[in-house]
Amino acid sequence: MKPFLKYLYADVLTRAFTFCSRHRLVRPAVLLFPLYVRKIQGSKTNRRAIRILLIPKEGLNEDVLSSLGSDPRFHVYAVYRKVLKALAAGILHYSIDDNNYGRNEDEAERSKLAYRTYLGSLWDRVLRIIRFDAVLTGNFAYYAERELAAALEERGTPFIALHKENVKTPGRVAFFSHVYRERRGPFLGRKIFVYNDIERQLQVSTGVVDEDRVVITGMPRMDRAHRFRLSGQANACDSRMPQVLFFSFRHRTGLPQLARKERTGSRSGQETIGGGIDELNWNGLFQRYHEAILRLARENPRIRVVVKAKGAARESKALADILGARSLLPSNLEVRVGGDPLQLIAQSRVVCGFNTTALLESMAMGKRVVVPLFDEARDERNRPYLIDLEDAVDVARSPDEMIRLVREYAVSAKSFEPELDSCRIRMLDKWVGNVDGRSGERVREELLSTLSRPVRRSSPHL
Repeated sequence: MKPFLKYLYADVLTRAFTFCSRHRLVRPAVLLFPLYVRKIQGSKTNRRAIRILLIPKEGLNEDVLSSLGSDPRFHVYAVYRKVLKALAAGILHYSIDDNNYGRNEDEAERSKLAYRTYLGSLWDRVLRIIRFDAVLTGNFAYYAERELAAALEERGTPFIALHKENVKTPGRVAFFSHVYRERRGPFLGRKIFVYNDIERQLQVSTGVVDEDRVVITGMPRMDRAHRFRLSGQANACDSRMPQVLFFSFRHRTGLPQLARKERTGSRSGQETIGGGIDELNWNGLFQRYHEAILRLARENPRIRVVVKAKGAARESKALADILGARSLLPSNLEVRVGGDPLQLIAQSRVVCGFNTTALLESMAMGKRVVVPLFDEARDERNRPYLIDLEDAVDVARSPDEMIRLVREYAVSAKSFEPELDSCRIRMLDKWVGNVDGRSGERVREELLSTLSRPVRRSSPHL
């Protein structure tokens, strides 16, 4: 059977983990566990390499491989992510999720302790099969992993969050100050690596983690963007038919949301926040941004226009409603869904997008960046939720201005900037903590330092 099994069967078979945890069966779960683990990086000859178990997540995977992928001192393994959720489903109280973990009702607390005990027994047996030295996750708050962090720490195995959600605008800082303190609660693992000081201060001030256990490493996957700029790979654009890249976004990208599971009573998957926040949106901006993309393509057949969208079904439908069926699109317009955008950025003369770290990656690559700030983006109520990139980008105050700027940069020979100016450096430092292309190195150093220190054993909670 191939690693992770066949995805056709994987989700069905993960139910076996739920059965095992519900009935406190450890040995069958241990026998199944290796089938859901695969090695994704590492030398075949270095048997003394540090073994890292990764709990995969989009963004985290790229950060980890950017940090450890070429270092023979590390072997990186990945476990199929739904295994942890399946195990949690058999024990954790149905009301518990990422944004409700801090609740302390007796029944919920008992389920947490029972889940921790089970995971501890499971981990003790897993280590007899593969000796993992540390476990990495992408956020301190994933509900299915909170007690795993505690169980591993009680056994001396570092549980580390390479925190990938770090871009907090002023409005989101205020919102998450309450969520972190009241809804998520303290981190039970060893350390948290963050991109920037905004996230670090937020976690410390809300009691998520002690000051000496959260470290700014920057955004590792941005190292590649710096390398592309410095090597000249980012200036390999086709001058005969220049390419421009538009990042799609959603109607509430960057606005406060509280995702909840349907089993907790939230039919929409979102909890009502109140205070007028639920009514905020980018509906008009979304509509006119994408209509302008279509117009740009139709009016400029010698410019290749690429729209990069995420894989969400709702986003794809919203795009199709505006752009129309793919078969009817202009021949110079292409929609790409999912995947790594790095090569697309490198091949483009100019990049346009809204409230996304992809714009910062584009800046690090020396690209011209245009940001649409019209319709709801000019509303004072929405302004606290904008990623302000100041003078490092060009701002379009209307669809016409966005089309004009993109078209001008598309045909300009000066669309690539091999040196970062002071404004770009300041923005990269503020939002992603990576102005030097060495974030992966900082992650490696922190991992090695953490693993070389005497084990800090947590006090038993049971």
